[in-house]
Order: sequence, then C-alpha cells, then structure tokens
Amino acid sequence: MKNFITNSIKGGLFFLLPLALVIILFEKLVSIIKPISIQIGDFLNINFHILKAPYLLTIILILFLFFLAGVIAKIGLGRRTISWIENNILTLFPGYQLIKTTYETKLGLENSDNFPVVLAPIDGWMFGLLVEHLDEKNVLVFVPSSPESWSGNLVIFKKNQLKSTTLQKSDLVKINRTLGIDSLKILKGKIEL
Repeated sequence: MKNFITNSIKGGLFFLLPLALVIILFEKLVSIIKPISIQIGDFLNINFHILKAPYLLTIILILFLFFLAGVIAKIGLGRRTISWIENNILTLFPGYQLIKTTYETKLGLENSDNFPVVLAPIDGWMFGLLVEHLDEKNVLVFVPSSPESWSGNLVIFKKNQLKSTTLQKSDLVKINRTLGIDSLKILKGKIEL
C-alpha cells in the first residue's frame, strides 16, 4: 500500500509538472505580449469591450512567435543553437532525448532521431531502442525499464543478434507503462519471435 501511494504521488508529480510549466510559460508570454497587443489595438482603433482585442491579439501574436521560432529552428543558426543546447545542457536531464523523440513522433513532427524498436537477446527477448550504429557490426541499444521507459540500460550488441519489429516508440512506452497487460493487441503482427 505504501509503494502504491508513493508511486501514485510520483506519477502525479511527473504528470502535472510539465502541464504546470506549460501554463506558467503561457501566462508569462501573455503578460509580456499583452501591452504590445493593447498598443496595436489602440493604433487600429479596435473596440476592446466587444472583441476583447488585447487577449485575442495576444494569442495571435503568441501563435505567430511559435511559428517564427519553428521556422528559425529549422534553419542553420537556429538548428545549430538548439543542437548545442540539447548536447551541452539538456543531456544533464536523463531520458530527455528519448522523451523528446517520443513526443515528436506522437505530434507528427519531423524527427531525425528515429529509434527503431528491436528485440534484444537478454534472458529471452527484451524490447530495446536502436540508438546508434557504432560500426558495421556493432550497435548501441537502449533497453528501457518497466513501468518507467525513461530509465534503463545501454547495451552493445552485434547487429545480427537483434530482431527487427514494426513497433513504434509510443507502443513500447505503452507496453512498459502497463507492465505488458493487454499488450497482445499492440504486438499482433508487429513482432516475430
């Protein structure tokens, strides 16, 4: 019972923390951009009481900033800056890259780090993510833990030891989170033992 309560509190924390950070960030953006929106509304002579123009303009400006940041992130300097931040700062947060690529895949964003799900021969067959080709014969595989897929072990395998699957990272995360319960629906037709 104590473990259940402790794990539930930890799970709730990690569920609510990113949500709270997004809300705080959005609130900060609104407080910074709202004065600009009021000036634009005054300049365009928009009736604030009917359209709630400051808030509407603020949301439009925030969406435009997101769009602009997305465009900058895809071009040279922006891409290099993001790459430097990820490689030098965000690597201090365990599991950052795996979490990032999993959510990029869920959101349908371009993802250069496609980590295929493979079966690795460890006390039977264990699911893993092929993260790096070390040379022609050897690969580095991340073998996630259950139920938390963001922790696990890195293991070097010979390429010919692994079995390919058509599972997605999100499938693997779901299977781990449920400790394999009802995984037959996800696995059917996607793995070959």
